[in-house]
Amino acid sequence: MVRLKAPHQFGKTSLINLLLGHAQDYDLRTAVVSMQAIDRRCLVDIDQTLRWLCAVVARALGLPNQLDQRWDSLFGGSYSCTDYFETYLLPAADQPLLLVIDDLDELFAYGDVATDVLGMLRAWYERRSGAGQNLWPQLRLAIAHSTETWLPLNLGNWIATGSGDKTARIWRPDGTLVAPWLLPSVVTVRRWGG
Repeated sequence: MVRLKAPHQFGKTSLINLLLGHAQDYDLRTAVVSMQAIDRRCLVDIDQTLRWLCAVVARALGLPNQLDQRWDSLFGGSYSCTDYFETYLLPAADQPLLLVIDDLDELFAYGDVATDVLGMLRAWYERRSGAGQNLWPQLRLAIAHSTETWLPLNLGNWIATGSGDKTARIWRPDGTLVAPWLLPSVVTVRRWGG
């Protein structure tokens, strides 16, 4: 998982575009979801939010919407969304999927929905290392949000754009610096604080 964290208008979209360019170089399928595009009425209900997410990703991948056949509200939104990815979106092709969720901070005004979505994303990340017939390593997840918001999702690598100089710095959640494995030609890595 990659987190892009920077103030508004500070280059997150440019980094996302670079990620997408590199994803094409590695023959990854891509889906970009901007949380600014979701209707506010959907955000008050976790099922509606996650059905919207699934439909947008399916459309980005050129797949027909199969939510009516595959969604079971008896199990709840997070389970149904996870199952949709696991049984439909991920196995639809042999190539891994880069899912970019931009403007994730749009969710934070909707506390319960945000908690459930972030919990589901954490579960997806943790499933990557599970045993057995596991499709989750095929999912590459990148999320972007502004620094003005709090994000209770401490996992994966994250990228924070620099202050003032617009260079990117990449750290793990534990604060250790990591190599710019995803954007080697455009990222300048510096030590924390300078």
